[in-house]
Amino acid sequence: MSEGPLDPILEHLCQQWIQPAFESWLLAEQGILDTEPKWKHLLACLGNPDLEDHYSQLFKRLSSSRERWQYLKDNLSRKQVMECMFQYLYPHLDVNVTKGLNHLLKAPFSLHPSTGRVCVPLDIQTCDEFNPLSVPTVKEMKEEYSKLAAFRDLDTVHFFEDALDLFRQFIQRIKNDP
Repeated sequence: MSEGPLDPILEHLCQQWIQPAFESWLLAEQGILDTEPKWKHLLACLGNPDLEDHYSQLFKRLSSSRERWQYLKDNLSRKQVMECMFQYLYPHLDVNVTKGLNHLLKAPFSLHPSTGRVCVPLDIQTCDEFNPLSVPTVKEMKEEYSKLAAFRDLDTVHFFEDALDLFRQFIQRIKNDP
């Protein structure tokens, strides 16, 4: 953990966004302190093996993620608590992501270089339900297109109807944004 006070901007960000998201998504929905392997992962954020062991033993006597989290908030400094939350919810960049072109975010409807699947835009409201294997590969699209072309039924080709609608809505919001 870093020394010194937390930057006021990060403090504000934590209070407004990180802490509410952490407590609703990670504690309540994902139960990140429900089991020993999960809480050991979080305790590793403390960077002190003695503290990790101490809290891990105490956590065995507490029955829920919420109780364990409250115990940490009551016994760690505000800065330590915030740094644990930031470890889970603040974006991290991988060195390879920033230097390798094949790791960059893909433009909508471009092809993923290793899977051959088409990159489609996601609806943030339903992204948890997204299954990347449901997106067709170029090979699958070609085969389907060939079958339909043989019957002159190309009007039924609708590989990306939902993704196209989502992308059109996104473009429209950009156009309407002053």
